[in-house]
Amino acid sequence: MILETIKPFTTWLHIHHHWAGFFTFLIAFAESFAVLGSIIPGSVTLTAIGVMIGSGVLPTGETFMWAIAGAVLGDAVSFWLGYHFHGKLRSMWPFSRWPELITKGEAFFNRHGGKSIFLGRFVGPIRSILPVVAGMMNMPIKRFIAVDVISAFAWAPCYLLPGMLVGAASLELDPETATRFIMLLLSGILLVVILTWFTKHSLTFCIKKVDLFFNKVWRYFQKHPTLHPLTIALRNPKLPDGHGQLTLALFCLITFILLIWISFYVFICGDANIELNQKLNYLFRSIRLDMLDQFFVGITFLGEVFVVAAVIAAVFLWFCIQKQWRTAAYWLANGFFVNAVCYVLKIGVQAVRPTGLMVIPSSFSFPSGHAALSMGIFGLLAVFVAETLKPEKRWISYCSFGSLIFLISLSRLYLGVHWFTDLLGGLLLGAMAVMLTTLLYRRKAHPKLKLSGLLFSSLLALMIAWGFMFKHEFHKELHATTLYFKQKSITFNSWWEQKHPILPRYLLNLIGKTNSTFNIQWAAPLSQIEEQLLKNGWQKAPEFSVFDVIDKVAAKHKTHQLPLLPLLYEHQTPALTMTKALTPDTPLLILRLWQSHDQFSDSSLPLWIGSVHYRILWPHLWVPFHKKWLPLLPPPTQILQPALEDIQWRAQSYALPPLKLEQEQETTQRILLIRTK
Repeated sequence: MILETIKPFTTWLHIHHHWAGFFTFLIAFAESFAVLGSIIPGSVTLTAIGVMIGSGVLPTGETFMWAIAGAVLGDAVSFWLGYHFHGKLRSMWPFSRWPELITKGEAFFNRHGGKSIFLGRFVGPIRSILPVVAGMMNMPIKRFIAVDVISAFAWAPCYLLPGMLVGAASLELDPETATRFIMLLLSGILLVVILTWFTKHSLTFCIKKVDLFFNKVWRYFQKHPTLHPLTIALRNPKLPDGHGQLTLALFCLITFILLIWISFYVFICGDANIELNQKLNYLFRSIRLDMLDQFFVGITFLGEVFVVAAVIAAVFLWFCIQKQWRTAAYWLANGFFVNAVCYVLKIGVQAVRPTGLMVIPSSFSFPSGHAALSMGIFGLLAVFVAETLKPEKRWISYCSFGSLIFLISLSRLYLGVHWFTDLLGGLLLGAMAVMLTTLLYRRKAHPKLKLSGLLFSSLLALMIAWGFMFKHEFHKELHATTLYFKQKSITFNSWWEQKHPILPRYLLNLIGKTNSTFNIQWAAPLSQIEEQLLKNGWQKAPEFSVFDVIDKVAAKHKTHQLPLLPLLYEHQTPALTMTKALTPDTPLLILRLWQSHDQFSDSSLPLWIGSVHYRILWPHLWVPFHKKWLPLLPPPTQILQPALEDIQWRAQSYALPPLKLEQEQETTQRILLIRTK
């Protein structure tokens, strides 16, 4: 349907590509024109043009030149407006309505000079204002044109190439799927742009309202005879009329209450009995990869006590050398406070760590020491670094150290050594310590810190201590955090003659919930199983590829497709996946086999556990799925039986409790036991 709808348009563009170039020119012109360029989503429109170039609808060189010409002319007209009207523009609409547009452009131009025309081309919010500001500042015309043309030649590929790559990739797919994929991609980009804009403006609006509210509260406290001493106790000498200290005190109190609440909650319920903890632990166990294991083991060393203690000692020594005794005292007290409270909570709550690793740490689980120390130490370091920066650049410090804290905390969850509530408790403890220390520290004036010395001492200590840990403890930690699966030994006859289930009966999804049933147990070499199925009309699933993912996402008819994400058993992908399509109108039959962790004590044959199920899609997303709506299909194990005629097999049935997501018609669990000759 989508293809038929836009096919006349794409055909028309093929025939009249000069008009396509003109449209490209208009889009690039509008995207570069004063004010209008801040409204038009250039990333979406130009990506769409790039997709049509890559898919062969538009010519490459000609379209590039049209885009560059539109960008240059749009900037030239904007420059002329600023050069001709100068200061009068401030009183003209829309600049009179939004004066901050020119103010931000002037600040950027004053900071970067002539090169701001080149840099601003790639900065969305101010790209269309800078040519106007350059004209108002009387920038030489020849210099402006030279820089602007160079920037346009660099800008066009950056905006068009991503779409061209997508368009070129779509040529590997059938037209319907390619069209659907392109439309989905462009819709997704547009949605991201809209959500980003909405989130940004919503947050700005909320922050302004909260700031006004706390200003009123602070003024009320200052005038109230009973509450006035509190404002004196909290006042920051550098900002005596600001409400920052009061806001910080309120958030510190909220954090303390949350920490107490979650501590009691974990103490009463136990970490292992909290459903969210179980789901997240199982999820991260399900996505374990060797490469990620090595990465997160390296990251987790950044939060080790030895590494954090080295940073504390180095920064404390630097403060002492600078004779900033008060700052040094608060820095050291913050470290002791976090460590002491973390130890007390561990002893008091006595939470048990997750299991399933080669080596389980002997210490208690709640709260996470890594999360608490990283938040407490690196969080306070972020505050100190931010104080050395201008207010508009302080986000760099908070985002940098915040990313480090996030990765350290995530490493503990990924490696399976902590529950989610452990991390939450540790982060709350560290955040409370940072806010309390900052609150007390800002009550008195202190000399300005030196950014270079602070960063040098902390980063040097961090890298030296981390390098030492990495060299001596990496392989030990990697082994300790390796997933452990309990091996069970059984005899061949006890398996073959089983009257009651020996192997697992249910396949679980990524969060540990029942997904479907196992209905195959096969004792034979994997190559022999594959050969047996191939000669009976089954097909091996294709290898993973990017085009396969695109096809799965965008294809209209998905009945005979494999799921996008593979099913996992004990966090392993299937060792063998085979498919069979009965008719074009019936769902695809999928057979999956995994390596069983059960071994025969009296046979060398490998034992595989698996399932054969239909891939049944329910198209009505907002209507609950009911088993009675399934088409009348033969049981999947019945379809498999003809492929087993020349080998030994037998069926064993068990009573099957109802499954929420069961997708087969059998009312009992019917398992096929299959053995090689």
